[in-house]
Amino acid sequence: MTAAVKEGSELSLFVRREIDDYGLDPYEFRIYARITRRAGNGEAWESLANMASACCMSLGRARKAVSLLKLAKLVESIERPGYSTLYRLTPQHKWVECDRLQELRAFINLRAKSPTPIRSNRGTKNDSPTRSDRTPLSDAIPLPLSEVIDEGIPSEGISLKVIPQSPLTPQGEKTGEGEEVKSSRQILELSQQLAQSLTDALKPIFASFVAETKSVLSEIKERSFLANSQDKTESLPRQRSKKAVLSSDIDLADSTSYSVKAQELSKVEDYSQLVEELARIVGESAESLGSNSNLTNALNQNPDSIEPAMQYFKQALATWKKKPGLGLFISAVKKGLKPVPTKPGGGWGDWANEALKRQLMQFSQSHDGDIMVYFVGGLQKLWSEVRHLDWVEIEALVVSSSNELESA
Repeated sequence: MTAAVKEGSELSLFVRREIDDYGLDPYEFRIYARITRRAGNGEAWESLANMASACCMSLGRARKAVSLLKLAKLVESIERPGYSTLYRLTPQHKWVECDRLQELRAFINLRAKSPTPIRSNRGTKNDSPTRSDRTPLSDAIPLPLSEVIDEGIPSEGISLKVIPQSPLTPQGEKTGEGEEVKSSRQILELSQQLAQSLTDALKPIFASFVAETKSVLSEIKERSFLANSQDKTESLPRQRSKKAVLSSDIDLADSTSYSVKAQELSKVEDYSQLVEELARIVGESAESLGSNSNLTNALNQNPDSIEPAMQYFKQALATWKKKPGLGLFISAVKKGLKPVPTKPGGGWGDWANEALKRQLMQFSQSHDGDIMVYFVGGLQKLWSEVRHLDWVEIEALVVSSSNELESA
């Protein structure tokens, strides 16, 4: 890597458009960036306290940010007893709609404001109980749910009616509502509001999950049916061809030589037209192609890839500046390459998204007013050099670079 490229890599920072425009606040975005850097393409297990310290925010802020990321399904967490929590990044199609971020933040704030029960300190042996320590049992225990009258979904401006109960002192005298009774009722009301808010928040998520699962199962079932139908259709001509060869009047001395010659005749019948067409395209004789062991092995091991590989090869011949040879067809048969009718266009964002979707690009960096693209397999090209190429040509460059690395 040149000094300019190295300097550009130190100064540049690439942030994807989807996460930049998603609507995270500065604390949530900072925590997401921290988890992304630590996880790479895998998992991160940094403790929440260390994350908060590294991101220059309080532990409470970091906890709220992580809660939002989990509710929005940007990250998944796995609790590990005795170890720190494990975080995994999720693909974009699992993210919650950005319009619901405010609703999720309100839910987190409501949960954070919910009062916690007060723990009473136990006295020592020498401590003698006083009158104030003897809290009535009815004061300490919240009212049962059966005694709460539901008037609809709890929300702001709608209160819950509770059957009043006046607690009794040990002497049987009624007293007014104390602070602990009010606290218990507040806890009850807030817990019901929290449960309803959680239910409302999870309903669309669960419905979306069910719909997505049904769609995936339907697609798998349809593909399985098409694959079975295609296998049956392809097996019929092969069976007929083999029966025709085996039924011919060939006078052979023994059964072993008869079987070998029958297989050879079947292969000649299946691939003779293909070899003749390849011979016309590459300008070689059909005899030399028939004796090419690499070609023969590729055809025998990948019969289903022959037709799309031939279309891919013809497309490359028609669109590439440097005309490919027989090696590209053999590679296309082995790797199952198919023709790509589309051509890259638009700006850098569209091009980068398509390259990532095709699993061709690893990352990119700014470079002297241009963009250096780092492809899979170690290939490096400026965007200005490849932006006008067909995706078929770009895939061929990546495949060629990968083959060179493997041979080296």
